[in-house]
Amino acid sequence: MYRSVNSLMKLKKIINFFFPSSSTWVFWLCMGLLFKGVLFFIEIHDHSVDSVYQIPGFIGGTWGDTKSYLFPIENLLNGQGYSPDNRLPGYGIVYLPLAYLLTKGVACNMLIFLQFLMSSVSVYALALSTRNIFKNNNIFYIAFYLYAISSFSNCYDSILLTESFATSFLVFSVYYLSQYLIKDNRKYVLLSGFFLAWVIFLRPVYVPLLAIFFAFIFLNIKKWTMVFLVLLPFFLIDGAWTIRNFSLYKKVIPFTKSLHYFGENSYYPYVLTFCSAWGGYRSGGQTWLLPELSKDDFNPNIPDDIYTSKFNFDSLRVVRGLIKKVTVDSASVPVAQQNIYTEQIKQKLTLYTQSIKKEKPFLYYIKAPLGLLSAELTINYYSIVFLNNYTIVWSRIFYYFTLIASLVGSLLILKNFVKLKNAFLFVIIPVYTILIHGLILRVGENRYIVPSYPFIVVCAAYSIYCLYVRLSSKKQVNE
Repeated sequence: MYRSVNSLMKLKKIINFFFPSSSTWVFWLCMGLLFKGVLFFIEIHDHSVDSVYQIPGFIGGTWGDTKSYLFPIENLLNGQGYSPDNRLPGYGIVYLPLAYLLTKGVACNMLIFLQFLMSSVSVYALALSTRNIFKNNNIFYIAFYLYAISSFSNCYDSILLTESFATSFLVFSVYYLSQYLIKDNRKYVLLSGFFLAWVIFLRPVYVPLLAIFFAFIFLNIKKWTMVFLVLLPFFLIDGAWTIRNFSLYKKVIPFTKSLHYFGENSYYPYVLTFCSAWGGYRSGGQTWLLPELSKDDFNPNIPDDIYTSKFNFDSLRVVRGLIKKVTVDSASVPVAQQNIYTEQIKQKLTLYTQSIKKEKPFLYYIKAPLGLLSAELTINYYSIVFLNNYTIVWSRIFYYFTLIASLVGSLLILKNFVKLKNAFLFVIIPVYTILIHGLILRVGENRYIVPSYPFIVVCAAYSIYCLYVRLSSKKQVNE
């Protein structure tokens, strides 16, 4: 009997150790560093995500997009200005002082270490946001540990991409907004707006969140002066950037000259748009159309139902041949001729895309978007921990469990909207992120939902809490 009581007391002490007050910030920050740190160093050891872009002395991962974030800063430091300027400088501003003071490899190592630190702090900030909005410590605990042990978004902390900072800063923005609801201090609104502006300069697709945050504050306080404070940081920062662009191009350009970082005259966006029209974004068909990524004998597996009166497989073979002339065979083709080929590529792919839209409306408006949405929500290799079979299975199971639990939690929040109207913020961010990429922009890529994943976790945490309450009430009734 004594041993049983003693064991229960020890178990209680262990449980209490892992569930101190939510205000015990040293403990929670250390736990965030611990959980995030384990996955961070596993990813560095595993190195499962890496492109052909090698950086001497760098221990993290790179991506095809990595160059486009680093090169403008390196050109700036070399006296050539911030160019090419097809990316907003939200990521480069962090890299700038590091690249100025350190060698490239060390600077990049410091950059991913900063990503890891911000990501670790964001675990606590996210949990505090749930406490502030739900006013419930149990949801705080569930959200903290659920996010801390998730491998999905953590996989990006060791990669030179905007995903990590965008995710952390979006969490900070929501956290300061929730702090304002508790403490009624305008500095929190300004800080929320500052981090939201930074998120936009990392991922411009989040510009509409300005309107969402605007509405959120207005519905809570109905004071116009306070409402505009959340927009002020963005207006100031983007205003300075717009002035810079006007001085260079004599045009009002609030973001970048092109919607794509490939540049204004690139054929690449036309390939993506065409493939997205029939649901082939990131498919074998897209890979085949890019000769720099595929050999001539590559099997594209393009569906037969995409062809129209304007094109067939032979037409696409001609386009691929033109793309080959301006890429892998470009050394033997004069620049002027390359420009002619590029225009032909654009015209042909635009015609084919429009013909799908006109002749295959079901494919264009229904089947393709649903396929892209499915691809967007399907976990991919770069979001999986490849340390061993156990971590691979864990990554997949935990991710899909979180998605399903989040869907349930979102519906429960909407069901109790009057009582939980502020919690709607946790729902709208993932919904917007998923729909804008999968259905509107038609880029069905799993990593694009990463910045919204913390809020997917919060909705999942709420559904788990509701299940816990339901089971507890049944147990009390039975007793």
